Amino acid sequence: MDLEAVEKRISAIEEVLGVDDLTNKKSIPSQIEVLQKKLRDDCKANLLMSIPREKLELLSKIATETSGPYGSLTGKVESIKFAESLINERADRLKQFEEALEPCLDAELFGKIAALQPELDREIEKYEQALDEWQRMYSEFTTLVQERSVINQKITEKVLELQQKVDAKAK
Repeated sequence: MDLEAVEKRISAIEEVLGVDDLTNKKSIPSQIEVLQKKLRDDCKANLLMSIPREKLELLSKIATETSGPYGSLTGKVESIKFAESLINERADRLKQFEEALEPCLDAELFGKIAALQPELDREIEKYEQALDEWQRMYSEFTTLVQERSVINQKITEKVLELQQKVDAKAK
């Protein structure tokens, strides 16, 4: 091998690795960096850039494959049509959830908590008083039911006693 061929070979390797500053071409890693920066900043593709390369390759394979384990193009179209209504339904549910959640996260309403606390305390006190009143009345009712039961039992005993006396005189 002559010296010129070796220099060309070394120059080519330096070019690929980006070691030689005299070359006009940029190294592949630096080109990839520039491309990634452009995608991230200019194209706003942060989400796309966060997906691992292997998954993107698999997705590309699935999308371009017309037969095999991922099915035919017609099958893919049918599954997309089938999933479309489910996706739309989930999107609607997410929108409803977001609308329902919005008042809960309203900072203005959180600010009113301190102002409304005395009113809430008064309402809690009212409910506690109502509970105490109910418990008192229920206790009285329970006592009344027990007393009625005792009275009914005594009346039944007295009636049976009188019935025995009547039966004894009738014989």
